[in-house]
Amino acid sequence: MFEKQTLLKGALILIVALAVLQIIQPAVIVIDTSKLSGWQVDIVAVVQHFFTATPFALLAGFGWSIFGFLRYKFGDPTVQYELNKQYQTFVWFEGIIIIVSAGLPTPLATAIAGIIMALKSVFNALKNPPALPAAIGPPSPS
Repeated sequence: MFEKQTLLKGALILIVALAVLQIIQPAVIVIDTSKLSGWQVDIVAVVQHFFTATPFALLAGFGWSIFGFLRYKFGDPTVQYELNKQYQTFVWFEGIIIIVSAGLPTPLATAIAGIIMALKSVFNALKNPPALPAAIGPPSPS
C-alpha cells in the first residue's frame, strides 16, 4: 500500500509541476526584451529556456524513475518506489537537458539527454552488477 501511495505522490507532483509550468510558460515566453540591457536580456533568455526545457525534463525524469523502479520490481517484489529517486533523476536530467539544449533545439537535446542517461544507467549496472542467484546444486540422495 505504501508503495502505491508514494508512486501516486510522485505522479501528482509531476502533474502539478507540469500544470504550473504550462500556466506560467506563455507569460514568460512573450517577455519583451527590446527595452532591457544586455545582461537583463541574457537573464530573460535563461529563464525562458528553463520554462521551455523543464517540461521535457520532468516527463523524462519521471519516466526514467518509473522504468528503474519496474526494472527492479520484476526481480524483487519487495522493492518500493522511492520518491527521492524521482527527484534525483529529475535533477540529473534537468541539468543535462538545460546544458545541452542551450545550444541545440529542445527535441534534439532531449534525445541526447536520454542517450546520456541510458549510458549512465549501463555504466552503473556494469559497475554494480546485480547479485547472481545461488547456484542449484545436485539433488541430495534420498
